[in-house]
Amino acid sequence: MRRKRIIAMILSLAMTSAWGLNCYAQTTQEQIDSKKAQQKETQADYQSAKKTLESLKSKKNDKQAYLTELNQQMSELKNSLADLQEQYDDKQEELKGVQADLDAAEVDRQEQYEDMKLRIQYMYENDTSSYVEILLSADSFSDFLNKAENISAIAEYDRDMLKKYEETVKLIAQKEEKVKEEKAAIEELQKQYEAREEEVSELVEETYVQIREYESEIKDSESNAAALLKQISKQEDELNSLLKKQKDEQAAAKKAAEAKAAAEKAAQEKAAAEKAAAKEKEEAASKVPSPDVIKQNTKEEAPKKEEQKEESKEEEKQGSSGTYLGHFKLTAYCACSKCCGKSDGITASGTKATQGRTVAMGGVPLGTKISINGKTYVVEDRGTVYGHVDIFFNSHSAALQFGKRYADVYLVE
Repeated sequence: MRRKRIIAMILSLAMTSAWGLNCYAQTTQEQIDSKKAQQKETQADYQSAKKTLESLKSKKNDKQAYLTELNQQMSELKNSLADLQEQYDDKQEELKGVQADLDAAEVDRQEQYEDMKLRIQYMYENDTSSYVEILLSADSFSDFLNKAENISAIAEYDRDMLKKYEETVKLIAQKEEKVKEEKAAIEELQKQYEAREEEVSELVEETYVQIREYESEIKDSESNAAALLKQISKQEDELNSLLKKQKDEQAAAKKAAEAKAAAEKAAQEKAAAEKAAAKEKEEAASKVPSPDVIKQNTKEEAPKKEEQKEESKEEEKQGSSGTYLGHFKLTAYCACSKCCGKSDGITASGTKATQGRTVAMGGVPLGTKISINGKTYVVEDRGTVYGHVDIFFNSHSAALQFGKRYADVYLVE
């Protein structure tokens, strides 16, 4: 009876432990769900921060392109102003030349005027107050014609010189007016270009300020994105820890269930053995064997018990392949850019990925050895959460062919 009570207590404790583990696993699942929700929210914030950062960088690039264009405009304006200044100086020199021409024409006019005065004075001083008297003083018809031709030539010369002077003065005046107009036009262009240069200079300074503001915002956004990325990494580690905890709890629950089943089996065997013993006792009471028979039976039972012990040890040895981690999801990957985002085949641990050895798994240290279906692998890469093992293959087609599977995973001590 005492043995039965002990067995009953063991069964009760096993059931209580299994129930407690089940409740605790549910609590862990709630923690996992909460952590996943937090991580999802943080990832959304990170994606938003990345978009903001990309937008700021795009705006900064636009402003830098605009600044380059403004600097080009500024350079062109400076060159244009330099050309205008050169043209203005040329016009200034040209205006001086025109003024010199006017002065020279005025000298010619004065000389002509003095010559005319001398001729008139000569005529009055010699009592030849008119061209008629000069003609009448001719000695002959031939002399008359010569004097008439001279008088006509002098008069025509005076008229031509006067006309030439008037035309020269008019031409010079027109040229002076044109030069002044061109000079005024150059001055107006200079004012316009100087105003545009000042406007562009203000735009350049304003653009510089905006670029510095964008750089400050980009720095803050990069800092925020880095903090969110760090938070995501921390949450991933916490999630892996919770998933590992859940798998450990499931393994413990499985072990408790197996212990319960073993205890029930032991109890049943115990009850059967007691029943058989009672029956044997009854039979022994009815028929007591001789000492020789008892001795022979003892000799026959001893090898059987030893054989049972050996079989039990062998079964225990076969069933033990390390610490049970849980029933994990299995997938496959290769070193291509589709699977890894790169194609150099270098793992997170720095080793070269090798088929039949390399796996990716989160939640355990790099270099951890695990057993799957009797084969030992080494955790050399990242990319999956705890409870999910990604097995490396040499080709993408082999990885696709592997697909998705599930298997018990053991920690190799």
